[in-house]
Formats: sequence, C-alpha cells, structure tokens
Amino acid sequence: MSSVEDEMFAHKVQKYLDDQILIPVSVPRPAISDPVHGYFSEIILPPEQAADADVVIVGFPIDIGASYRMIPGLRPSGGSPAEGAIGIRRGLSFCRTYGFTMDVDLKTAIKVADVGNIFIANTDGYDEAFGKLSAVLRDILATGATPVILGGDNSTSYIAFKTFAEHHGGNVGMIWLDAHTDTADNYRGDRYWCGSPMARILELPRELVNPRNVVMVGIRGFDHSHAMVKSGLDAGAAIYPPELFHERGVVPVMSEILDRVQNGTKAFYVMWDPDVMEAAFIPGHAIPTTGGLLPYQIKQLIRLVGLAGADAMDFIEVAPGLDVRDMTVRLASENVLEFIAALARRRADGITTTAEAVAVLEQAMQPRGV
Repeated sequence: MSSVEDEMFAHKVQKYLDDQILIPVSVPRPAISDPVHGYFSEIILPPEQAADADVVIVGFPIDIGASYRMIPGLRPSGGSPAEGAIGIRRGLSFCRTYGFTMDVDLKTAIKVADVGNIFIANTDGYDEAFGKLSAVLRDILATGATPVILGGDNSTSYIAFKTFAEHHGGNVGMIWLDAHTDTADNYRGDRYWCGSPMARILELPRELVNPRNVVMVGIRGFDHSHAMVKSGLDAGAAIYPPELFHERGVVPVMSEILDRVQNGTKAFYVMWDPDVMEAAFIPGHAIPTTGGLLPYQIKQLIRLVGLAGADAMDFIEVAPGLDVRDMTVRLASENVLEFIAALARRRADGITTTAEAVAVLEQAMQPRGV
C-alpha cells in the first residue's frame, strides 16, 4: 500500500476502536523479556500499526449458534466458543518466534498485527455481528494482508468466507477442516447455527464460489443425517475422510485437494475446526469425535496450505472452559503459528506452485545434522 492508503487504514482501525466495533485484546506478554529467545507476543504489532502487517489477527467471539445453546442440558454448559479468541491468544503467549519445521524466525520473516476482537452487543441475532466482522475484514483484505480470524462458533466461517469471496470478486476455493459437513438447512429456524454454515456457503452465487472448488476434510462419525451428506455432495463439493490421510499420507492427499481447490480460482480460504482431529487431543471442544487426524498430520496439512498460498484462515469452535491443561488452546495456537510460518517461508522462497510447496515441505521434514 502507499503511505496514503496506510494512513487511511490506520484511521479506519482507530475509528473501529473509538466506535467500539473493535475492542483491544492482545496476546499476553511474558513477565520477563528475553531478547535472544523471544516470545511471539513481543513481536505482534498493535492495532494502530496494522497497516504495516503481512498478517492481521482479528477475534470474533460469537456463540449465538453454538451447540451448547441448541441442545440445553445435553451439551456441556462450559462449551462456549465465544471464549476461543481469548483462549487461543493465551496459547500464543507460550510460543516463541522460531518455527523449527519451516526454519523461519517470525521476528524477522513476517509482520503480524492484532486488531483485537469484534464487539458483539446484540446476541439475539446475527446481523450486527456479521456486519461488523464483514466491514473489518473488507478493510484488512484491502491492505493485501492475510487475515487470521479467531472464532467464535461456526457461523464465523460463513460470513468471513462470504466477505473473502466478495473481496476477490468471486471465483475462490475453500478447504473445510471439520468432523462435520455442517450442511443442515437450519435448526429450529436458525439458518446460521453451527450445523449450517456450509449449507449457506454452498448456496452462495456460483460467481462467488463453485462448489467444485470446495473440499471438506475429516468428515466422519454419527453426527450427520444422510440428507446432510447428500446435500453437500449433490451441490458439487468433495469429501475426504481422515482414513485417506492415515493410509496415503498427508502430502499426496493434500496435493490432490489443492489441485481441486485451486483449479481456475483466484484465491482460497481455509477453515479449521479442532474436531477435524482425534478427540483425545481436543478436550476443549463441545463435540469431539474419535477417528480424526493426529496433531502431526494437521500441522503438516497447515504448513502445506500456507506454503501453497492460502489467502485467509479461521480457527473456530475452541471452548477453553472445557479444556484440560490448555491442551486445545495450545494446539490451536501452534496451528496458527504453523500457518503464519508457512506464509513467511512461501514469501522467502518465492513459492508459486503446489509442486514447489510440496518440495519445501518434504525437505523440511528431513533429518538435520546427519
């Protein structure tokens, strides 16, 4: 951006803060600073410097359509994903700036800003929350920065992806990392509850997204109806169950998925729900499902989508109130940083193709010093 555009964006961010559309929230800083072995929280730019950033973090603490609200007494009452944006930031506070696998130090490789959380005053409906996030995301995308959205329930992904698609003028792809298709039409009239965002995405005009460029990864279990799965497939989306990753490996399967998502598209978006992973690793989630990906597999996957040029990513449905020893928030925060580190490595190496991304990832997983 030009200096004039930088100034305009900085003015907009300040106005969002003044109008309480954004509330300043930051990653907790270490009690003792360590200049040699620094922490990620020490390099995050504040909201007023977001115009200088390559990656901009924004939190969206929404839980209007969360599962614990839908089925009172059946789902854990502490399972609010509205706390996820704060919880993931707490996880980020444990992390240093150097990423071993990508071999990059975020301190010098990339600039990251955090503009805080969207302030949601009205929880009786979605219009206010959606309108605020959409406005802020449009301005972030206009800077050329990569947004990282911390949810929030699954409705986060619908409005964030819709805004992303509109910004790019349509013709975008999506990778959906989740145990569930989320293709139910509605729940008691709520068309944006946590089981419906993919249904809304697949209803978007074809000029925004062709379902042939949408891939759902990790779908499994007994949380679907046949009608939900059929509606996603009939629309044209593809489903890749987790068994494929166990049997064939992450890189071959993801190379195939990336070919589909990027086929004829201008950009692609990635949605991350922790239940894409095996239930044992995600106690801080309201609906953990056995049989998912393992942590090392999801990290490989995220590195590859970052190296391949994913243009936005969200991290949703983390419920710190259910977590055990911060297992889920730390796993989520590590996934956030794997994505950012992969973006930094892509920039440093000038990667432009999936084949180049695969080559870098395969080399990064080799032994060192032997």
